Amino acid sequence: GSDVAAIVGSTDGGATWTSRGTWDGGTRGRINFMVGDASSDTLFYATTGQGLWRITNAFSGTFTATKLSGSNGLPAGGIAGQPYVSADGQTIIVGNGSGIYKSTNGGGAFSKVGSHNDLSRLWVNPYDPTKMLTTAGQTGTQRPYYSTDSGATFTLVSAANVAKRASAGS
Repeated sequence: GSDVAAIVGSTDGGATWTSRGTWDGGTRGRINFMVGDASSDTLFYATTGQGLWRITNAFSGTFTATKLSGSNGLPAGGIAGQPYVSADGQTIIVGNGSGIYKSTNGGGAFSKVGSHNDLSRLWVNPYDPTKMLTTAGQTGTQRPYYSTDSGATFTLVSAANVAKRASAGS
């Protein structure tokens, strides 16, 4: 099978779809997640096994894909889960096997947040990005963790922690 797929877009709520170009999965990796930038109807971020990509001109002709991983402070390699993109498009949070990385300038530069490594998945609360869930550890021994301080620290999710938080009403 071919690793080339079409990127299609709709500007009418999904009633019609138009091809915006092809995505070469052999070169760029297969897309795992794609998130739109709410501040722009032509900017999207995609994650693949090869990293984070910025897709521009999504609805105004053939799109352009720029790989962000491997530059500007974001290490090369796959992204662990769906990227978080703020409503204004300036804050981007992603995780990979090296840790959690945050950009406050639309992907122009990334900084490592906290010291959590060996991530396999990261979820950032879209309504409160200070709250995160992750799974970390080696394959077969991955365990869930949560953070309430933007990823500075993580706590293992355990039955005792869940009961404690539930009784505290948080």
